[in-house]
Amino acid sequence: MLKQIPNAITLVNLSMGCIGLALLSKSDLQGVAICIGVALLADFLDGFIAKLLQATSTIGKQLDSLSDVVSFGVLPGAIVYSFFPSTWLALFSLALPLAAALRLAKFNIDERQNTIFLGLPTPANAIFILGLMLFSISNSSSWLYHPLALSSIVISLAALMLLEIPLFSLKFERLQWKENEIKFIFALSSLLLLIFLQSLGLMLCIVWYVALSLVEKYRT
Repeated sequence: MLKQIPNAITLVNLSMGCIGLALLSKSDLQGVAICIGVALLADFLDGFIAKLLQATSTIGKQLDSLSDVVSFGVLPGAIVYSFFPSTWLALFSLALPLAAALRLAKFNIDERQNTIFLGLPTPANAIFILGLMLFSISNSSSWLYHPLALSSIVISLAALMLLEIPLFSLKFERLQWKENEIKFIFALSSLLLLIFLQSLGLMLCIVWYVALSLVEKYRT
């Protein structure tokens, strides 16, 4: 029975993605934000508890990816869709769920991604779009919501998910500075971005994550 706990947590992730879609249809952006936040927490906890209980399984891995497609692919795509003034232009938003599905399918069979990520993880995609959505509450007239800017954001995120750009993992095996220097720098700087810039900081955290990963790659 205990070994089913990780899968139950994964289903919480999936449920949040589905509820988030329903709330988005009612323009409840704060409710959507809570759903994404809970989904992100569940996505972290299912893997952590699976290792703690020694309950990792093939079905758990597949279920996790299926849940992530909904919560971190379909829901972000639907959020962006709601920002487009034209239905035809809104088709650009399809790139997010499609790229997320391809990214996760590749991740499931790629044994190179144990200590690093090759391409932007889907939760990072969701965090960026979450920031974009929250920023719109008080800044809906910003240039970020111009169709050209939205299209560029979507294409960039989709490309980052699919391109095999090496990005450092945020998992800490040990807490020593020497082994985790880049992770500590990212964690501290991200905290400052969130404190001072709030929703805009969420978007900048993802940009900073990619930039730091590229610096780390060329430094080594």
